[in-house]
Amino acid sequence: ANALDDYEEGPFTATLRGGTAEPGTLITTTGEYTKVGRKVSYELGFLNDDTTGSSGTVTVQGLPYAHSALSTTPTAVMSHIMLSWSNQLAGYIGESGSTISLKFIQSGGGWGSATHNAGTARYLLCNGTYIT
Repeated sequence: ANALDDYEEGPFTATLRGGTAEPGTLITTTGEYTKVGRKVSYELGFLNDDTTGSSGTVTVQGLPYAHSALSTTPTAVMSHIMLSWSNQLAGYIGESGSTISLKFIQSGGGWGSATHNAGTARYLLCNGTYIT
């Protein structure tokens, strides 16, 4: 009687993208997701990656399902050295999208797009929940 009618979980491939330039070989990682009904929870991590050649805005493509809400959904983000930003950092999944856009906000200012701080030993962790 309490069985879930629509439950699935599994891996997905996420790709770290640069808005201006990317390395010759794209940087990918395997994330994990759980979907219950229309609610998708996910986590992914780019760990100790060499992002040399990446520049411009930072996005992560390849979420397992497209977001269907009428507005953007926030994503928890943690970075070590990978991004050029200050103060508060967040990721957003746009309407009908399967891409996380990394944003920052400075005290007293508006949102801006986080940009690559390319090099070796770069880390980016993301997790969140959205509606499909």
